[in-house]
Order: sequence, then structure tokens, then C-alpha cells
Amino acid sequence: MEPCKQEGTIASLLANIENLNGWQKRQNGSIAEINRTLKEIQGDIQEIKITLAAPRGPSWATATLITVLSSVCVSLIVFVVTKMGGG
Repeated sequence: MEPCKQEGTIASLLANIENLNGWQKRQNGSIAEINRTLKEIQGDIQEIKITLAAPRGPSWATATLITVLSSVCVSLIVFVVTKMGGG
């Protein structure tokens, strides 16, 4: 090869290497950003797990209200059945 062509080829290869190095730096920056985002998501998931794991049963007031309403319904059913039967 001629020296002029070799210099042009070397310059072209050096430019390609520099472009690849720039691309690699951008990719590494993207990976770091993705890792940071994943850590944030992981923290959010942990908070959700803690919230869901907390006991969420009915309060005493709700349980009492359900019991009273059930008793009233059963009493009314018994009353209606006895009145229909002529008792």
C-alpha cells in the first residue's frame, strides 16, 4: 500500500475507535441509569410488600355491626316463617 493510503486508513481506524469508545461510554451511562431506576423500583416494591403484609382485618366496630345485622336478619326470617306457618 502507498503511505498516503495507509495514513488515511489509520486515521479512519482511529476515528472508528474513538467513535466506539464514545458509544461505549454512552452505553455505560445508560446501564448505570437503568441500575439506579431498578433500585428505586425495588425500594417501591418493598414498601408495597410491607403495606400489603400489614393486618387488614375488619375493625371491632365493623365486626360488631356485621354480627348485629346478621342477628337481625335471622330474627326477621324466623319471624316471617312463623307468621306464614300460622304459629
